[in-house]
Amino acid sequence: MIKSINCSEKDIEKTLPKLKKAGFDGIDFALCDNGFMDGNWQEKAEKVKQLLDKNGMVCAQVHLPFYGIFESSEIYDEKMERNIKNSFHAMKILDTKWGAFHPQSATNYDYDRNRSMHDNIEKLKGYLEEAAKYDVGIAVENIPVFPDCPQYNFFSANVDDHIELVDALNSPLVQICWDFGHANLMKYDMAEEIKKMGDRIKILHVHNNNGMCDWHVTPTIGTIRWEGLLKTLKHIGFDGPMNLELNFKNLIPDECFDRYIKYSGEDAKLLEKKFEEC
Repeated sequence: MIKSINCSEKDIEKTLPKLKKAGFDGIDFALCDNGFMDGNWQEKAEKVKQLLDKNGMVCAQVHLPFYGIFESSEIYDEKMERNIKNSFHAMKILDTKWGAFHPQSATNYDYDRNRSMHDNIEKLKGYLEEAAKYDVGIAVENIPVFPDCPQYNFFSANVDDHIELVDALNSPLVQICWDFGHANLMKYDMAEEIKKMGDRIKILHVHNNNGMCDWHVTPTIGTIRWEGLLKTLKHIGFDGPMNLELNFKNLIPDECFDRYIKYSGEDAKLLEKKFEEC
């Protein structure tokens, strides 16, 4: 199993050797960060690929650009739409198959479920045409209802809606990114929901929290208990990367970064070992 971790363009030349030393095989590259898809994105993607090759690493998956969480699903921003569609070409350059995608909610329509479903289906149809050119996939991510603001009923928090959206596209190139930390906020029986989604799950966002705040901390810090969930992943035939999606910007001081990366690498190895032993 490939062990990967989220990484952006910032300081990537210095960061990749540290990730490699910590035991990571690849990265989840943030096409959504720091205006990466603006300007000369092809040249930048080629440079990232060269750096990955130099360090003996891969791009295991990417995070696609996304609208703000409160931007309503009917909104169409020309620059954002262009960046999302160009991302599929960038994925081909990076030699990766799957990109995580944030669905939108009909915030201007009181989070109406039917409006959200319709708008996401229509946008994904447009993206799918472009993704198919490069034979890359869109993995729709579960967005939670956050416990501290339950009035914001974000679309895809309900697993049945999430599945219905993906199945409506009826394409092997539109599947699911399962975010464990987001699911933990929903107080699901997570193993049962994973079984329900089955082999639609193609990539993971692995992180932990206290069930109340979306911390994005390393897997062994928080309330998620991994053994049963890893067994369920094994049961559904998951064969993608073990990808950690951690918050470095707001939680980890620069002077602690190297130690946290090392600790997180040990966590990734631990989950890999438990998964293999299931």
